[in-house]
Amino acid sequence: MQSRTLSASIQRALLAMAAVSAGALSATSALAQESEDAATLDTIEVTGSRLKRADIEGAVPVIVIDRAQIDASGDVSVADVLRDSTFASFGNFKPQSGSSAQSLATIDLRGVGSGRTLVLIDGRRAPTNPMSASSGTDLNAIPLAAVERIEILSDGASAVYGSDAIGGVVNVILRKDFNGAEIRYGIGSTEVKGGDLQDMSVVFGSSSDRTRVIGGASSSKRGMVFTRDQIGGQGLGVSTYGNNYYDWEMVDTDDDGIEDSLGGTIRAVPGFDCTQGAFWVTGSGTCSFNFNSVAANDAKVDNTSVFVRADHQINDNWSVYGSASMTKVETFGRYAPVPGVVRVEDGTPNDINNNPDLIDPVTGTDGLPTYYFHRFAAAGNRDNWTDTTNSDFLVGFQGQLTDTIGVDFGMRRTDYKYVELGRGYIVANLANAAANSGDYILTDPYGADPDVLAGIQATISRDSRWTTDEIYALVNFDLFEMGGGTSNGVFGVEYREDSLVDLYDSLSEAGQVLGSSGGSPSGSRDA
Repeated sequence: MQSRTLSASIQRALLAMAAVSAGALSATSALAQESEDAATLDTIEVTGSRLKRADIEGAVPVIVIDRAQIDASGDVSVADVLRDSTFASFGNFKPQSGSSAQSLATIDLRGVGSGRTLVLIDGRRAPTNPMSASSGTDLNAIPLAAVERIEILSDGASAVYGSDAIGGVVNVILRKDFNGAEIRYGIGSTEVKGGDLQDMSVVFGSSSDRTRVIGGASSSKRGMVFTRDQIGGQGLGVSTYGNNYYDWEMVDTDDDGIEDSLGGTIRAVPGFDCTQGAFWVTGSGTCSFNFNSVAANDAKVDNTSVFVRADHQINDNWSVYGSASMTKVETFGRYAPVPGVVRVEDGTPNDINNNPDLIDPVTGTDGLPTYYFHRFAAAGNRDNWTDTTNSDFLVGFQGQLTDTIGVDFGMRRTDYKYVELGRGYIVANLANAAANSGDYILTDPYGADPDVLAGIQATISRDSRWTTDEIYALVNFDLFEMGGGTSNGVFGVEYREDSLVDLYDSLSEAGQVLGSSGGSPSGSRDA
């Protein structure tokens, strides 16, 4: 990793504001030169600033991870590379089982949250993910084989980019100058079981005096990581939601020796064998469920991408450039069977809560329902599949209007689609109805009729899409000469249209699915 106060390799200012930007001025100063042969300072452009500066030491700390370091790391994704950097905070989100954003991978600089770390691709904002737009950029949408280097601005840059750059800026620079072909294949494994890696990529490129073309394809796979196989994962998972119930009883709430209030104690369901499957008996006698034995921590991830980039020098002053990429990420995650509270009414087949001290001599019952803290293990684990497709198309022009005025303008479209399906989830109302009718016996859930188990389950879904259309223009110009170099200015304009659709299945949206939930927002905006 190379640390530079000003990165001389950065090729253009990073205009990424989602609104009209006013012109700005900057001037650089230098110590007076006693020598008559003063050297002319080159101008460069810097991550975190839209202005050209003299190539002297400044106060903008940029960390550069180049291609050689990426290859040597053995990492198979941009997310892995950034997580290994010293600026990444502990706990960066990665594809996890049991998450509503199962395929998401983000970066958090300086611990202020991934939503406060801005990610750019060649100086333009990375596509917005519809899974959790406020949680940061999905790094899985960026193919690692297409990356030339990664620049990390470790200081906040909210004055330039807005509040989502408080933690810093990550600028992913894609490959441009490449001639020939490159084929890579790698596999990896760890001493701890799970998460085995496989990585393949093909990159080709060609260039002439005026034209450059580079393209490629890549595929990376990461195996599922089960909790039970990890360090510390052998411990028994403790949960009230094994097979317990709330035993009503009168209690003394004010320590006066008189039981004057209705309370209760959570106890194991009598008659249930709490040694079968992943159930186990705790030291206090309750029935728990060892979720560590069945759940996966990290989801299985398959990432496939194709990309192409080209630029052509039309004449001495003008050039055209364009890029296109498509990334497809598929994941599979497994979570423990659904936990939930089941209420059965007084006098129904599953009503086991009849404390003799609470029996009404007239009705012969206590008049109270029984609450079960139940694990629907007989219905199986919760399995989730996700399919993410991200496409990014850009075309633009660069040119010099005069010796001192340059322009850069173009248009871009990104389309991010996310589809999720989940099985093994329980519909609350149907489960309560089956328990109250006696079709589902809570003391013997494994003995339930398969049709009954199928009847209380639901397949959940989520269908999300975020599209962005934008046009942009940037003008940079020299103003006047100073002792230390040229003072310059920049003026930029950008217009974008964002559209979001995020649809959950109707049962999840209504809050009827145990072990899951979700709303269905949608909307659009112009900026």
